Amino acid sequence: MSIDATRFSNSWFEDVHAADKPYLVGKNVIAGQVNQSESGWYLTTGSNQTDSSVVTNAQRRLYDGFGNLSVGTTAAGSTYQLRLESTSAITLDTATVIGHNFADLTVVGTLQATLYAYDGTTTTQIGDTINVTGDRLTWTHLYDAAGKQSYPETVTITPVSTIARVYVSLTNVNPGSAIKPSAGEFWIGSRQALKHAPNLPYDDKAESGLVSDFQAQSGLTERYVRHRGRASRIIAKSITDSTELTQIETAFDNSEDFTKPVLWVEDPSSDPTAYIMLPESPTLSVPLQGPVERVFGVNLDELPPYRSSEG
Repeated sequence: MSIDATRFSNSWFEDVHAADKPYLVGKNVIAGQVNQSESGWYLTTGSNQTDSSVVTNAQRRLYDGFGNLSVGTTAAGSTYQLRLESTSAITLDTATVIGHNFADLTVVGTLQATLYAYDGTTTTQIGDTINVTGDRLTWTHLYDAAGKQSYPETVTITPVSTIARVYVSLTNVNPGSAIKPSAGEFWIGSRQALKHAPNLPYDDKAESGLVSDFQAQSGLTERYVRHRGRASRIIAKSITDSTELTQIETAFDNSEDFTKPVLWVEDPSSDPTAYIMLPESPTLSVPLQGPVERVFGVNLDELPPYRSSEG
C-alpha cells in the first residue's frame, strides 16, 4: 500500500540512460490488468468524461497498441486527468502519450502535462511537468515522493483497497479557457535496455512512404499517397553480455514473440521520444559470431500516427 521508487537491479541501466542509448518496452503493462470502468478521461472533480459515443468500451483504445485510434472527452474543462487504473500493483519506469490533439489545444493557452501515481489514498508526482509543444509526451526519468534523483528509477504502485492508478494531469494554465483533449495511446511499462547503440551503419532518421503512381500514355503521372513519414529502424546489435541478452529475450517474450507492437525509445535522457513499432518478422535472431559474441537483428516499422507528422 505505497508508491515506491527503487534503483534498477542492473546498475548499467543508469549508465546507458545517461548516455542516451535507445531501449525497448516489450508491452504496455496495464493491458492485462486494467480496471476499464475507472480508466479514461476524468475532470479533476472526479467525473468520467470519456466519450463512448463513437465506440463501446472506448477506454480500450488507450492501451490497444494503436496510437491512431483516439479517445476523446464529452465536456470541456480547464484540467483533465488521462487515467489508467488497475486493481493490482503497477510497476513502470516509462510512460508515453501518443496520438493526442494537445497541439491544437495550445491555441487557447499554455498546456502542462504532469505524471502522477495514486495508490488509493496517496497521490505522488512521479514524472516531471512538461510544457506541451504539440509532440508526443514521454517520461523516462521517474521518481517518488523523495524527489527526482540523478538517475531514473522504477516506480511500483501497491494498491490500497484495490486501487492503483497512473495518470497524466493535463492543465491549461489559462483558467479562462476550457479544453477537450483526446489521445490515442497511453503506454506504461518497464524498459529492456541495450548496453550500446546499434552497430554502424545505423540510420536513426530513416522514414519512408507508400505511393501508387498512375501514368497516362502521354507520360503524365498522378501520384496517390497512401502514407508518408513512417519511421523505420534496421537494427543489428552486438551482444557480449548475458544480462543484455536477457533484456532482448524479455522484450521478445513480452511482445508475444514479436507478434505485437513494441515501444522503441530514443534519446531517453536528453530528449526522450517514443515510437510504437511493429517488428517485421516474429523472429528472435541472435546468432553466435564467436565464442561469446552474438548479433541481435530486428527491423522495426512505425505504426501510425507517425511522429514526423506530430511535431
